[in-house]
Amino acid sequence: MTARLDWSPFTDHGTLSALDFAQEHEKARLNEIAAKMRFNVMEMMCAADYGHPASCLGLSDLFTALFFGEIMRCNPADPMWEGRDRLVVSNGHISALLYTALSMAGYFPASDLKNHARAGGLPGHPHRDPQRGVELSSGSLGQGVSVAVGMAVALKPLRRDVFLTTSDGEIQEGQVWEALQAAVKYKLSNLKIFLDCNGIQNSGRTADIMPAGDLEKLYTAMGFEVIVCDRACAFEIAQAVQKRKAEDRPLLCLLYTIGGKGVSYMENDPFWHDEIPTGELRQKALTELTAQKQKASSWKTFLTQMKDAPCRQ
Repeated sequence: MTARLDWSPFTDHGTLSALDFAQEHEKARLNEIAAKMRFNVMEMMCAADYGHPASCLGLSDLFTALFFGEIMRCNPADPMWEGRDRLVVSNGHISALLYTALSMAGYFPASDLKNHARAGGLPGHPHRDPQRGVELSSGSLGQGVSVAVGMAVALKPLRRDVFLTTSDGEIQEGQVWEALQAAVKYKLSNLKIFLDCNGIQNSGRTADIMPAGDLEKLYTAMGFEVIVCDRACAFEIAQAVQKRKAEDRPLLCLLYTIGGKGVSYMENDPFWHDEIPTGELRQKALTELTAQKQKASSWKTFLTQMKDAPCRQ
């Protein structure tokens, strides 16, 4: 049973408007989910001794926004629902995050996560399995972008959206740019692309391996509606997408994420692109993520009880 606490010192003065408070409460709700997602995905990768911590942790806020922030239409109880939007994860090396998010959303039991990257279990790179919410087999970088554009062409007359995740390492593939040109030509306003810009890839830092230049100017010049989310939380990502303005062109969201977010020694370090910690480092990672999960949960509890306080105006 959750203890009832006295929040009156925080509520007597009416420092927040009803709208502001509702937004703070929603932000806290999503932050709690994101914190749980980061812990769950790290625990899953450690159990499998396989995964890509940098991008999985860095993109947990995005996947929280997609599945819990009311920007993507889906129905875990009916995965093949014809009215659903499509999620294309082109950067398939974040499979651990995709599976974790799908499980938390209710597509399949959490117990299935124990068999990640094992024979007969959840594949190390996603295999198409719509009943579990996996729309596309992926992992060969570049190809998912083309598939997403094709889906968007087919689904635009049906008013269905296609959400695509890709990365600053993946855009080094030439095929990506051919697909993006088609997205602009066909005015795919139902295509929403999330580009993970964490600045690292398998071989080091993207700036050293293949600099991409000013991505905001580049995509704007191509004809995309561009929004920038710099170290944004799930709530801020959802708000940015909901406030988009263009109705005649595709959306490109530049997500400047923190690779390895939540684990102090991993953050922005290319070494942890695909390395799984062991021993004391593994315990340190789980301990830090546990603390953040508890902090997020406590703050949400505070706001929930504050919302219900009798003295609140």
